Amino acid sequence: MQPEPVDQKAGIDFFSLLPSQLAERIGGSGRAKEVWALLRQNKNPQTSECLSVRLRNLLADRFQLAPATLDAKQTASDGTRKLRVKLADGSLIETVVIPGQRRNTVCISTQVGCARACRFCATGQMGLTRHLSAGEIVYQINLAQQELKTESLAPVDNVVLMGMGEPLDNFEAVQQALAVICHPHGWRLPPRRITLSTIGPSPETIERLNDLNCNLAWSLHSADDQVRRQLIPATRHHNVDLRNAFVKVLQNRRALLFVEMIMFNKINDRPSDIDLLMEFWAACKERVRVNILPFNQVLKPTATNLAPSPPQRLAAIRKQLQNAGFFCEIRRPRGLDIQAACGQLASTSRNLDEA
Repeated sequence: MQPEPVDQKAGIDFFSLLPSQLAERIGGSGRAKEVWALLRQNKNPQTSECLSVRLRNLLADRFQLAPATLDAKQTASDGTRKLRVKLADGSLIETVVIPGQRRNTVCISTQVGCARACRFCATGQMGLTRHLSAGEIVYQINLAQQELKTESLAPVDNVVLMGMGEPLDNFEAVQQALAVICHPHGWRLPPRRITLSTIGPSPETIERLNDLNCNLAWSLHSADDQVRRQLIPATRHHNVDLRNAFVKVLQNRRALLFVEMIMFNKINDRPSDIDLLMEFWAACKERVRVNILPFNQVLKPTATNLAPSPPQRLAAIRKQLQNAGFFCEIRRPRGLDIQAACGQLASTSRNLDEA
């Protein structure tokens, strides 16, 4: 059952509503489709002359146009944009827009901070302030769309839930947001263009992924239970139990599982570590894609013994996996010089230009 959005003082948030839910409030699916068509074009339905005066007045009286505003932004040398987004209560999150040759991606957040406290992640060092609403999650795409349009770039066609927060800790809002994003009269993005990344908090939460239609990525980082607990202190379950839950989810869909491995020098990058990883996935290696990521230093590292694996070691790991028949890629960090790469997001006023 889809959660009902909470009515806010300023009105109901457009972006938290499926077109069918909007239709119930404004008297017809045709009207709802018209409103969402305007929202997709970054137009204000409360003032658009495409709608009747009566409908515009209704929308202005009952609905909130935007649950957030662009507070500041910064552009990296590789073209990546980091947006600092201010929510209605003054909380700040960060959203990353990644233009590419084949697609334009937006990396969106699901929480203000995160309770999981991963030792390599700036967001985890913040702690958790609160969950985002479905509308606050979806609206980040709108802001990214506006940024791309300003630069005369193609619209967003790829979404990754890899920003601030653990998506499965905010499951209901994420479920509603994905329904809006994928709806044929909502944002109209196909599920194959959406990827959700999670540490896999528990087998039970992983199995809830059966209710989400998108690509899945597991932030694993080590097949060794002890090493993974050092990197992700919130881990409470054995890796094999979490893996089996993911395998169970994969049985119900054709999609693959992206296995994310941030590599740390002499912690999880030794040949024996990779041998264990290959053994861990041996029974279903055709269903996984291993992504090797370099460790991106954060502003205030909580663990001084964490250092990135040398580039030559990453290349050797990739060769070791490929020789064993695994699909493996080394992911190049984007936005590194503005602290917008993987693990670097945190809602602070760090050298961002005012929007």
